[in-house]
Amino acid sequence: MESKIVDIGKELGNDPSVLKDLSLHRTACQYKLVNGLAVITHKRIVNDLQKHRFSINLDECTAKNNKRVLSVMVSYFSTDLGMSIVHHYVLLQLNTVNATTVFKAVKKAFDDDGIPLDDLVSLLSDSAAYMRGKISGFEQRLREVAPNLLDIDGDICHHVHNSVKKYCAHFGMHVEYFTDDLFHD
Repeated sequence: MESKIVDIGKELGNDPSVLKDLSLHRTACQYKLVNGLAVITHKRIVNDLQKHRFSINLDECTAKNNKRVLSVMVSYFSTDLGMSIVHHYVLLQLNTVNATTVFKAVKKAFDDDGIPLDDLVSLLSDSAAYMRGKISGFEQRLREVAPNLLDIDGDICHHVHNSVKKYCAHFGMHVEYFTDDLFHD
């Protein structure tokens, strides 16, 4: 990966003689991304979220190592840039996934960064019972600490995906192969 980044830099450089001896080793590249770029980007996101109303989009999955991972995306309108911004905020690793563990992990992430949940205005998530449960689901727990949270339905993409998945189950993998062929031809 790092050699590809260097190759792109060499191709894009105005003066190839300056860039021809440029190199970046994998460990240096990873170090600079993790301890440099990622830290600076996270600080900028946190700074923006501390002064703007925002929305979150949560999605949980199981990684290749069988760990449960919750991805938290944020979106907000930046008055500085005059446009809507969407950023990946954090990945949270969870041992078990239920309303309590998700709520505690999400709340802790925002609390640790000093981001007021009073400014949270909407939540998008799949329609899993632990997320949308009316009595003790994640959304209900979030409403207790985010009084400005609007009531909007779950993520429409998940609804459409689940509907299409159910409909196409009868056809096996033929629909996926067909759409893949259409895309690549």
